[in-house]
Amino acid sequence: MHILKPHIHFDGSETLLSYAARLAAIHTGLGTQQLLSDLGINRQAFLSGDLDAVAQFSEQTGSDYEKIRRGTIRLLTRHNEFRGEAMSREFINPRVTKICPQCLAKDRILGGYRHQVMWTFRCIRSCEFHGTTLIETGSTKAMDLRQVASSILLSGAGRGIAQNNERPSFAAWLSGRLNNRSLATDWTADQTIEQVIAAAEMIGAVMTFGHDVNLKRVSAVNLEDATERGFRIYMQGHDVVAEALTDIRRASQARAVQAGPLAMYGRLFDWLDRRANLIDPGPIRDILRDHIVEHSAVGHGDVVLGVEIARRKFHSLNSLVEVTGIERRRLSRLLQKSGLVPDGMSDAESGRLVFPATDVEDLCADIADAIQLQDAPDFIGASKGQFLALYAAGIISPIFPVEERGAVRNVVFAQRHLNVFLQKIADLIVLESDGFDDFQSISYACQRGGGTTTDVVARILNGKIFAMRRPGEPGLSKVLVRPSEAIATKDPAAA
Repeated sequence: MHILKPHIHFDGSETLLSYAARLAAIHTGLGTQQLLSDLGINRQAFLSGDLDAVAQFSEQTGSDYEKIRRGTIRLLTRHNEFRGEAMSREFINPRVTKICPQCLAKDRILGGYRHQVMWTFRCIRSCEFHGTTLIETGSTKAMDLRQVASSILLSGAGRGIAQNNERPSFAAWLSGRLNNRSLATDWTADQTIEQVIAAAEMIGAVMTFGHDVNLKRVSAVNLEDATERGFRIYMQGHDVVAEALTDIRRASQARAVQAGPLAMYGRLFDWLDRRANLIDPGPIRDILRDHIVEHSAVGHGDVVLGVEIARRKFHSLNSLVEVTGIERRRLSRLLQKSGLVPDGMSDAESGRLVFPATDVEDLCADIADAIQLQDAPDFIGASKGQFLALYAAGIISPIFPVEERGAVRNVVFAQRHLNVFLQKIADLIVLESDGFDDFQSISYACQRGGGTTTDVVARILNGKIFAMRRPGEPGLSKVLVRPSEAIATKDPAAA
């Protein structure tokens, strides 16, 4: 291996291009381009972070390949890459766009300017060593810190900048991540740097500046504060992030019945739905999708953030109208009667409500095939008096609550509920012969002092009275009991 002498070591906090510029300053005095030419390395490939060029540079200079690779920012066709992580071009930039003047002054004394990796991240605006605000170099193309260092130092830029005493926690996290100090138990351990910071940035920005926030119009100072707010939320994990999404949803000014996820979550949804296509945004997309499905009337087959929803969890009033065919105003009144829509709520207000799909679909199905009160006795094979007694006692309940127990106006019953009652009768043992003279109908047992119909039925249902039934379709009139047992088990207080 060829080693350039004098040999200088790579500083783990600097970029590969910074290290190459320091070597060039010592060995050529003419800059990185001359050094690369002397070493026979393609300049464009090297500046783009091509790993073959980086390996060739390592071999030619006697540098540790693994160490300098960690300082390499690769410029790929559609995005950048750093330490194996895909990053958007605006998130990390290898060019010298901002620096710490105090670090420059220190490096000048030590004999070589170092362009620190931390400065290449858009979210970083202060020096982790001096706490001072980084200053803009005014250059968008400089790849060598020496190209701008002298003019910055001579101009006195950065003098008088106050030290920032409170370093953002996301900056400390990023520094720890770059220096392998992150915790393995941290839920962000399997996420990329940009996934964490970008999610924190968007959550914080929407919560701080509103749903229509334009990040490009937010000052660096304000964006740092918003990112810090979002980061403190994001680091607490899935549940706390979901709580923040609930707060964002509640803060939406959208009042239209048809308001969708964009109106409810603003730029956060827009980012994840349309703008986060090149770089995987990480778990925030799944968390937001789940939140949308859990709080919105998303239907079966709808696509939310790139995923087709297999099962509806909630209905809106509009979607229920479509599914059931029930006229909107009537359906709204019925839902008010069931307690799902508060009394007096306007049509616009009720239009924003969502209802658990399973429960409300069952309710609508019950409404569609409801049994009128006058038809219900025949449905369960009971006399009118028996049915009214069971209804008044609450053993059989109507679909909608009534003002008074046993009320008989506009009362309807769900076939589903009546079938449950009939199934309990169907489960009784069938009396196949007439050899059981001691078994009689419920009416007969009540006439012999066994109690009221409701009392006897209640004891049958809870197993206190042994009952059988006649063959054929199950109905209350076919239920048989021993009158003596009904008398013996009767509650004296019910006499």
